[in-house]
Amino acid sequence: MRTFNIPNSSFIVFGVGVVALLPILFGEPLSINALITLLAYLSFGFVCVCLGSHLVHMLGAEKLLTTLSWFALGSGFLVIFLALINSLSGGLLGVQLLVGIGDMSAQSGLSHRFVYALTFATIALLYLYAKRKLTITFFFVLLVSLLSMHVFVGGANVWIYPLTIALLAIAMQVAAISSELDQPVLEV
Repeated sequence: MRTFNIPNSSFIVFGVGVVALLPILFGEPLSINALITLLAYLSFGFVCVCLGSHLVHMLGAEKLLTTLSWFALGSGFLVIFLALINSLSGGLLGVQLLVGIGDMSAQSGLSHRFVYALTFATIALLYLYAKRKLTITFFFVLLVSLLSMHVFVGGANVWIYPLTIALLAIAMQVAAISSELDQPVLEV
């Protein structure tokens, strides 16, 4: 029987909590709602760090990352499905069903969450392609649909996310090529 160990990296969450509570020492007012929210986020962070460490220990980092990438890709296509429902219904269904009619701040927040889900899905797609889990044609079809969906669900600064992903992919490719050139060639 294996025991569940608390990893040393989980103490970073407690350090962040101490830093977040420093304004109380200097006499800054802190509402009870802010304190409860902070404690909830720190508790969730602690559980995520412990669970992540346990899963890496049990499954291995690569298998865990591959599994999470498939789920992130699935969430991206759920966003595409919801955006298509919203556009085909003329805005009557989709987002309104999730947040309520007339709540513009909630719709804006949901739009940003959709953009984050699409961004994570695009990064997961790049990872899965790099690990040779997808063919090149399937990769490009999925990539075009994920990047084009940013336009439909995003806000004013939506172009930043695909641009950042593209720059990251270019930088990783340049690093891979330069490390390949630095290795000595073995002659037979």
